[in-house]
Amino acid sequence: MGGAGSPLGGRLMSEAPEREYDRRWRRSAGTLRPDLERVEQWGTRHPDRYAGLWYDGAAFDVGTGPVRLVLAVTDDPDRVRPELGPLRHPDRVEVVRRDHTSRDLARLAHRVAAEWTHGAPGDEAARVTAVAPDEQVSRVRVVLSRRGAGLAARLVERYGSAWLVVDDEPAGVRPMSGRAEDRTDDPPPEVRPPAR
Repeated sequence: MGGAGSPLGGRLMSEAPEREYDRRWRRSAGTLRPDLERVEQWGTRHPDRYAGLWYDGAAFDVGTGPVRLVLAVTDDPDRVRPELGPLRHPDRVEVVRRDHTSRDLARLAHRVAAEWTHGAPGDEAARVTAVAPDEQVSRVRVVLSRRGAGLAARLVERYGSAWLVVDDEPAGVRPMSGRAEDRTDDPPPEVRPPAR
């Protein structure tokens, strides 16, 4: 019963299927490497139409197909597909339409982060805690501090709902800034003793 992974020295039962899944997923995605390189080259040549690139493992996850590659563009997908040239696995490369280029999403994410992560004017407790482009939905995803409920409307009013997705910070998440006003010695609400 030697080996690492459990207090008893044996292999944990859940490790094997998880590692097997990861290995199969990497192999399925790896066969797309030549197509990935070709699509990335197209994106480099056409930043004004390139809206993102990602792997889609939905069919793979349920056992009905291989991992696919998704190219998002701001142009007509039927017009872009021939521009990619010959693909090794054309049936596994999907071209979809999105509203905004990756470059424009990245610029807006940078702008929102620069303007709002240190607090909203007049209410420093309400602030953006995370911001990143989300190419799959063609929006900038913004996460707000729990105290930032009013900030969501201000952000959407300023930048538009066609550009932003605003989420609240999940419960139990503590800010990592180290700022004194972000720290608290109070336990999270779910473990506070009942009031007497």
